[in-house]
Parts: sequence; structure tokens; C-alpha cells
Amino acid sequence: MGKRERDNSVLSLIEFIEYLREHPQEHKVSALAEHFGVKRNQIYRWVNYAYDRYGIPIDQHPHPLVKRGNVKIGEGSNEIKRVFLDRYEVEALIAASARVDALTPFAKEALYKLEEAARIPEHYIENPIIYTPLVDDYPEELFERIANAIRNYRVALISYRNAKGDEKTYAFNSYAIIVHDQHLHLVGENHNSIDAGFRNPTTLRLDQILEFTLQQEKFKKPAFDAQSYARKEFGPFKSNDESVLIRVEFSQEKAGYIKRTKRHSSQEIIDGNNGKVIWKIEAPLTESLVHWIVSYGPHAKVLEPEELREQVIQWARGSLDANS
Repeated sequence: MGKRERDNSVLSLIEFIEYLREHPQEHKVSALAEHFGVKRNQIYRWVNYAYDRYGIPIDQHPHPLVKRGNVKIGEGSNEIKRVFLDRYEVEALIAASARVDALTPFAKEALYKLEEAARIPEHYIENPIIYTPLVDDYPEELFERIANAIRNYRVALISYRNAKGDEKTYAFNSYAIIVHDQHLHLVGENHNSIDAGFRNPTTLRLDQILEFTLQQEKFKKPAFDAQSYARKEFGPFKSNDESVLIRVEFSQEKAGYIKRTKRHSSQEIIDGNNGKVIWKIEAPLTESLVHWIVSYGPHAKVLEPEELREQVIQWARGSLDANS
């Protein structure tokens, strides 16, 4: 369905709801179909959509009085108010959705309608207040299909290309989408792993999903806390190795940035000499930690442990050799 068709469908549904509000008596479906110039099935679809999309009860939702072929707007429907957004609120929504702009065509259409309704000045749209470096490409309407899978516990058949370029296809239970490091990740469980007796969630980058096809089969979602999972799996310097005490001295030039940026939950900042600061955490020694320290060049000095100091030196020396 194209954008214009979808817009007309939504507008017709709103007109249908408003008509029933203005005429609260019982109506024959056949008479409504004739009034709106649609088939009887469309009236029943609108009855369901009115509740599913707007929470407005018509007849005795979810089952209309089909045996009599009549419909009537439910009690309390007039208590549901229209929501009016001003231009600042709409602009805030546009800014908030900027990072997933390429992923959610339905969200883009919704924002377009809000822009029109709120009469947002054209220069607001042409010169947004927020930009995003997120440039991943996604299959068309991927987000909507994933949202359907998550909300309705639908199993999906996924074709996925991993970091090595290998393509695999398998059934997948979708639990949540998590943003990390300028990418969107789908968290869930692979049926191959479940069949093998492993019940640990895994993550898939959305831009590496080639196909996502919803199946009729449904899954039972286990207890899953997306926020806790994100902190554990996407936290800085992630590793299953044992944590050690780490102290790194940063120069005066970088001290301000280090003070106002929290990189780890155990982080402690200690003022040193001549405006320097000592960054102290307890974490495993990981490659990402080494990369981060090396990225500060002469502004970072590892105080302990010695093993981390050696890893930083080796990495920096390797980078120098590669570029000499």
C-alpha cells in the first residue's frame, strides 16, 4: 500500500469515527457502507481499527454485533480527546526520531502529518536541530515487521549476514531492539540454539538482516529485562574475564573531558598534580579498553596494572610500525 492510499485509509477511519460520534444511534452496516461508498467488510475493519489504533470502542469490542449487522459507538468514546501538539513538541519528536529516520517509513509518514497539522515552518524541517551519523541501510519496512514480531510474539524466519560475510537462515524469537554504538541491534533467541539446549539471548545488527519473514507460529517469551541486558552486553569494556584495578593518568588538556564523561559504573576520578586526573575503575582487561586508552595518545598514561601498560605499548608500537 502506497503512502497516499494509507493516508486516505486513515482519514476515512477518522471520518467514520466522527460520524458515529455525531450520530450515536445504532446503524446498519449496509447503510454505513452505502454512506461511505465502501464494502461492508470495510466497515467491520474500521470497527476493529478504531479500537486497535485509537482505543475507541464500537459495539462490544472486540466482537461487533455482527449477528444483527448493526454497529454503534461505545459508551465513553467521547471521553477520548484529540491530542494537539504545538510546533515545539512536533519538532522535539522529529529530533528524537532522527536516528531511526531511515528505518521507520511509517514513523516518517506520521511525522509528516504532524508537520502539516502543526503548520511547522518550512525552515524548521530543512534545518533540523539534531543530526545523526546513523547511516545503516535496512530492508523496507523491517522495523514494522520486527515490531509486529515483538508485540505479538510471532516467530520470524531470518536471513542474516554475519561480520565474516556468511549468510545463514533460521527461525528467531524477537525480544527487543537496542541502540548501541550508532547501530540498532535485535535481541532474541535463535531456534537452532534453543533446540540445542542453549537459552541465552543473542544480538543481530539490523543492517545485516537480509530478510525478516513473519511466521504464523508464536513463541512464549521468557523473563527478559532489555535494560539489564543492554547494560551487561553493551556496556563499556565488556568481558567475562575477572575484573582488576585499573588506574590511568590523563593530562591537564583531557582532564575536563574525563571528569564529565562516565565510561564505567565503577569509575572514580581523582585529582592529581598540575591539573592532571587519575581515572580509576575495576574492569576486565579488554581490547576495547586498550583501544580507548591508545586513542588518547600522549595524554594517557597507564599507572596499573603492568599487563595493561604492556598491551597499550604493543598496540601503539604496532600502529606506528604499520604507518611508518
